[in-house]
Amino acid sequence: MQVSRLKINQFRNLIDLDLEFSPRFNFIYGPNGSGKSSLLEAIHFLSLGRSFRSALASRAIHYEASQFNLFSVVLGEAFTTTLGLKKTRQGKTKIKIGNNTESIGELAKLLPTQFVNPNSYHLLSGGPKARRQFIDWGVFHVEPHFFSVWQQFQQTLKQRNATLQRQMLADQIKVWNCKLIELSVEITRMREKYLQQLTPLITELISELVDLKELKIDFYQGWDKQFNLEDVLNRSFFRDSSQGYTQYGPQRADLLIKLRGNPVHEVLSRGEQKLLAYALQLAQGLLLKKITNKSCIYLFDDLFAELDAVKQGYLLALLNRLESQVFVTVIEGNLIKVLNNSVNRKTFQVENGEILEECLE
Repeated sequence: MQVSRLKINQFRNLIDLDLEFSPRFNFIYGPNGSGKSSLLEAIHFLSLGRSFRSALASRAIHYEASQFNLFSVVLGEAFTTTLGLKKTRQGKTKIKIGNNTESIGELAKLLPTQFVNPNSYHLLSGGPKARRQFIDWGVFHVEPHFFSVWQQFQQTLKQRNATLQRQMLADQIKVWNCKLIELSVEITRMREKYLQQLTPLITELISELVDLKELKIDFYQGWDKQFNLEDVLNRSFFRDSSQGYTQYGPQRADLLIKLRGNPVHEVLSRGEQKLLAYALQLAQGLLLKKITNKSCIYLFDDLFAELDAVKQGYLLALLNRLESQVFVTVIEGNLIKVLNNSVNRKTFQVENGEILEECLE
């Protein structure tokens, strides 16, 4: 998948732009605050219907406008379509794929996109929620019915928790247990299947970026594998009831990444953590291509931060091998010279919300 053309209207400081991109590398450079990240954010909105900067979409609307509009031409393996997205200050969203009005879920399915920035190492050092989201991004794109099962699970979990908070008897809680267990087992099955395919690719990619031969990746499903979830829920009823929420289940799952028995964020340098986080996200793109024949779009904000020239070269060579469309922001244009001129690429200079394509030398 690739965004071949993008029209932006009243999005942050990007007032009225019409851009055509390379199917491979697109470098965007300019000073801080010029609008580089806003361009990535616009693409992110088109693929996920939300910002990576703020939970409030209205903040992305230019301060003098009442709405923003995004329009793109998207090329697939065997088709071309258009995407349109409009957000208003009143919170209304309109999404069109071709001539049809669609949901955010359909938008996400069509345009698999990964956002990567210098804080991506928080995937390793932060809480388990980010790692669950990492797993579920991948499962969502390769298992057609995952999203439906996940939605049903969230609703059932919400109902069980509400029942716990009302201090109901164990027999009344069991009404929700049956459905919750059925959905939990299915979600866990899909997650485990996905990670079994992903882990070898992570190991392969990380070996090209940093030496971590003793790296071990395990999946915690959200409860002890030695016991079935029904027994776990029954045993934890009184504690669940006293705390008002369900302590065990796929909502507590985690990806455990360790080096020589220690969590990686405790033993790796910041630069090594970044490279490992990059490898995790790049591996997802490889697996997506392998299973669905869809290419992932990568949005790299300040890709080269805290990486030396050698690591920059390794990372770009790896990205080139993925055959994905890549958008990379950098502050200085000369950093782009790390990439060989033979690679299909375009370079854009950004200044005060204006974006101009540069001619290759």
